[in-house]
Amino acid sequence: MPTNQDILNNVNDVLDGLGVIGKAEGGSLNLGDVNFGTLIPFPEVMTMIDLARDQSQWLKAINVMTKSRATGKVPIYDLNGYVLEYVGEQDPTTVTTRPATTNVPYRTRKHKADIVLSFEELREARALGLGNFERTVVQSFTTQLGNNVADIVINGDRTRLATTRENRAMRGVDGVAIKTATANVVTAAGKAFDKTVFPAMRDRIPAKFRNDPSLRWWYNPRVKNAWQNKLTAVTTALGDKALTSSDILPPLGISPVIVPHIHDDQGPAAIAPTSASDETTYIQFILTTLVTAGDPVSAAAGVDRRFKVTCKATGVSEICTGILDTTLRINTVGLLGQTTVSVTNTDYEVRPADETDIYLGNPKGVMLIWCLEWRATREYNKNLDQYEVTIYLEFDVLVPVPEAIVKYTYVAVPPITW
Repeated sequence: MPTNQDILNNVNDVLDGLGVIGKAEGGSLNLGDVNFGTLIPFPEVMTMIDLARDQSQWLKAINVMTKSRATGKVPIYDLNGYVLEYVGEQDPTTVTTRPATTNVPYRTRKHKADIVLSFEELREARALGLGNFERTVVQSFTTQLGNNVADIVINGDRTRLATTRENRAMRGVDGVAIKTATANVVTAAGKAFDKTVFPAMRDRIPAKFRNDPSLRWWYNPRVKNAWQNKLTAVTTALGDKALTSSDILPPLGISPVIVPHIHDDQGPAAIAPTSASDETTYIQFILTTLVTAGDPVSAAAGVDRRFKVTCKATGVSEICTGILDTTLRINTVGLLGQTTVSVTNTDYEVRPADETDIYLGNPKGVMLIWCLEWRATREYNKNLDQYEVTIYLEFDVLVPVPEAIVKYTYVAVPPITW
């Protein structure tokens, strides 16, 4: 049976792995101690940044920079146009090329993470002989840190209200989805994904960026699956490869970066359905109002598409599949949290929920700026019999040249049917 000191030593192993400093005298915590840490050492910060970055293909693709200050400017060098001129024999003409430099301001914003380790969890870990408990905790933390940061880099939005845990994570900085609002944006308005979206996007890249060898598609796994599925219909060796291989086949020869955090449940603003009817164990909604609004473009185009319906009174939502007899309709599984089902259409709102964004651009045009001053504290909470670690870290997201990116938004990617 592990002793109390064995468990305390295990706590210190975990804290060391997380880069937390400021342990009690003698290198171990005592049950009555309250120990406040200081700045995490630079090597430990870099290790955490590298570990978090390794968790995400997206974070590895973009430009990650570290700064010692929370505010400052990042120099952007623009070397375009001709760097050569014709010169004649013994011609002393000087051909000077000086890249244009733009200083883009950044301001890192503070984010917080709390890690709680209960005495019982640590005791059980010791009793079970989990010698890698430190590594497990550190890997879990850095994996989630990488996932969270990758999500914020894409979806961060400072206008979000602090109503949910996700919103509170996202409201610190504006991410790519917001900062490309002035890019080359095309609203597909629910048009179904097709292979022609790729040449259409390629054609919209401004001429000065079109031949960048580092151009990449940025899309989520559902677009990847839809593209592979399109290729399987081609009766050639390429179609066979798409059907049998796990290889990611690059559209137009441009390699994609798969970004799971690009949402695949987007859609236009929700509106009231045409009607609602109580079917005892479920609710049926007629969606003619959505067809009239243009998304989907027709009742037939709504078949097998996903729709999100929400009861305003309860706030309960469901994702339903479009069906067609004489009109486009959906059926819920339950009653959306209601005891007495309302049949008033305006008590509900519904929208398509299978649309996504596809980007084309150089991922290095997105910058994740880390401030190197990470802070950490730890203490033993005697009232809850647990160890609490709090980490503060700061970062910002920049897209200095949004016009170098093409974004097709609200592209419908319905589920693949069988």
